Amino acid sequence: FQRRADAPDTSSPALSIGTADNESPPDTDGFRSSPFWSNYNQMGYLALDDAIHSFLATTVCQTSGKCSSMEGVDVRVVATTGFPSEEYEDVGFWGAIGPIFPLFLILALLYPLGNCIRDLVYEKETRLREGMAMMALRGDALWLSWMTDMAIFYLPLSLILTFIGNAAIFTNSDFGLIFVYFLLFFAAGCSYCILISCFFAQVRQATVVGAMGMVFGYFLYVSVESANLSRSILLLCSLHPGTAFSFGTFAFQEYEDSKIGVTSYTYQVSQKFSITFEDTLVMLFVDCIWIGCLAWYIEHVWPREFGTQDPWNFFLKVN
Repeated sequence: FQRRADAPDTSSPALSIGTADNESPPDTDGFRSSPFWSNYNQMGYLALDDAIHSFLATTVCQTSGKCSSMEGVDVRVVATTGFPSEEYEDVGFWGAIGPIFPLFLILALLYPLGNCIRDLVYEKETRLREGMAMMALRGDALWLSWMTDMAIFYLPLSLILTFIGNAAIFTNSDFGLIFVYFLLFFAAGCSYCILISCFFAQVRQATVVGAMGMVFGYFLYVSVESANLSRSILLLCSLHPGTAFSFGTFAFQEYEDSKIGVTSYTYQVSQKFSITFEDTLVMLFVDCIWIGCLAWYIEHVWPREFGTQDPWNFFLKVN
C-alpha cells in the first residue's frame, strides 16, 4: 500500500474544534490561516451537502407521488455562521420593566380620570344638577351631554397616546389595535368615574377614593400575574378596568421584544399567558357596559340630600 501524494496529511497534530469563529487554526509553520468556517465553505463540502439533500428530497417527493419523474427538489444552503458562537441574550424594554409598566400607565392616566370625577362631583356639590333639573332638564339629556364632553376629550387623547406609543414603545404593534386599547380603557374609565361620582357629594373625597380604586386594579393584577391561574379567573378579575388594562401588557411583553408586535395575527393567541390581547379588549368593552349600568342604577336609588330616590326595584315598575 502506498500513500497518494495528494492525500491529506494525517500526521499533523489534531486541531481543537472548539476554536471560536473569529479565530483561525494554526498552520504547521506557526502562522494562522483563515477561520474554520471559511475553510468549510471553500473546500466544496457545502456543494456536496446540497447535492445529497437535493437527491434525498427528490427521491422522497417522487416516491410519494407528489413529483413526476421529470421534477426535482433543489435544496440549497443560503447562509452559514461560525460555530461555536458566543452566548447572546437580548433583554429589551418589555422584558426589563414589563410587569411594572401597567402601574406607570395607570398613574399617568389618573390625572385625566381624576379630572372627570372632579367635574362630575363638582356639579353635585354646587347643586348645578338640581338647578338644571328644576329647569326641566331631563336626565338622559344630562348624561348625553356628559358623554359627548368625555368623547371630545378622550378620543384625541387616545390618538395622541397611540401615536407616541407606536413611535416609542409599541413599535412593532398594529396602530389600530393600540388605539382601540386606549380608547376602550378611557371608555371603561369614564363609566368608572360616573359610578364613583354617584356615591359622593364632595370633590376631594370622590377624587381620592376614585384614584385609590383605580390603582387597586393594578395590585389585583400583580396578585394574579404570576399565580398561573386559569383563563376564567383572569377574566373575572378583568371586570375591574384597571386590571383588564394591565392584562393587556401581557401581549406586549410576549411579542414586542421579539420584534413581532401585537398584530391581527397575534392578538388572538398567546403561548405564554392564559389571557390574550383580544380578551383584554373584550373585557374592557364589558366593563363599559356593566359599570355604566350599575352607575345608572345607583344614581336612581342612592340617597341624596335633595330630592327623592327611587325604590330598589324601580326598573320593574311600569308607569
